[in-house]
Amino acid sequence: MHIKISATLANIVYRAAPVLNGFEIKKFSDGNIQWLTAVRGRDLWITFAGTNEVADWIDNLDARKDHASYGTFHSGFKRAAISVEQHVVEEVSKQHWDNITLCGHSLGGAVAAILATYLFYYGMNVGAKIHLTTFGQPRCGDDVWASNIKWLSRIPYIRVVNAGDPVPHLPSFLRFRHAGQILFFSEENVMVAPTMTQRLYAAFRAIITNRENMFAMLSAHSMDLYLANILSMQE
Repeated sequence: MHIKISATLANIVYRAAPVLNGFEIKKFSDGNIQWLTAVRGRDLWITFAGTNEVADWIDNLDARKDHASYGTFHSGFKRAAISVEQHVVEEVSKQHWDNITLCGHSLGGAVAAILATYLFYYGMNVGAKIHLTTFGQPRCGDDVWASNIKWLSRIPYIRVVNAGDPVPHLPSFLRFRHAGQILFFSEENVMVAPTMTQRLYAAFRAIITNRENMFAMLSAHSMDLYLANILSMQE
């Protein structure tokens, strides 16, 4: 149920006036970043939208590195996270929460991953359990960050990937890393546990094929498809 709520919020964050039954939702816009907070009891979700235009990735993939105390990050993604950081801290600090979930799609997933690490590293809202769920997230940090989020923070981190979506395979694995538990959906939209060979094949095919087929890229990266795949999962 938790991941289905995260996927639903990552879908409706693109709407002008998002609504979800049982949640108090507020929508924000900081520069180019759209995000929302959703509150249910003592649980808080913070959800970030991705870019609206695929052409924006020309800027998003400017893969310079920027250092922080808890790792080194893609400079564009770190700047996006910094642009909302203070407002996120204000929302997190409003009360004592039982659970704080950061989630996002595309660029929003990278922002969520960076900020989840930040919240843990600086001890924001001590006592709350931090969760992280992303959809079609690009690589955003280095080995140090990946180790920190895996071994130091032990944040429950689920990274959902659709076969054919090229974004999770960018920027290059030679410079940036993924972390978290992968939840992979095949081209038949069935959840599978891919082998390393299958993952490498999916990455190669996604990047090569979609350079020639923009429609396929849009479809596989669509938050609508990610939501449909998550909702099809058995409880």
